[in-house]
Amino acid sequence: FGGVNVILVGDFHQFPPVVSKKSSPLYYPNNPSLDTAEEMMGRSIYEKFTVVVRLKQQVRVTDKDWNELLQHVRHGNCRSHHIAMLRSLIITDPNCPTTDFTTVPWNNHVLVTPRHSV
Repeated sequence: FGGVNVILVGDFHQFPPVVSKKSSPLYYPNNPSLDTAEEMMGRSIYEKFTVVVRLKQQVRVTDKDWNELLQHVRHGNCRSHHIAMLRSLIITDPNCPTTDFTTVPWNNHVLVTPRHSV
């Protein structure tokens, strides 16, 4: 990269990747013989990275209870009080207008749903 430092990051404190359809595979089989020239170049460049730094502390979420919930969700060991916390966030008032998720502020935010889509 001509002496330019490159940093590749992933957020290990987020939820697993979301697929577009329930039946869609999360990962596709790797077949290098079918790669394009651009994909082969990308693979070659990626393999030159030799240093990995793994951050283990989540610092974006400041709410202690919400952080605890996210940690338990992340590891798949939610407790009943975590479920109660999530259920308390469900809008159940029949007089509440339906949310249009294609408008501000919803269209620029991450929405956690049980079915991969809204």
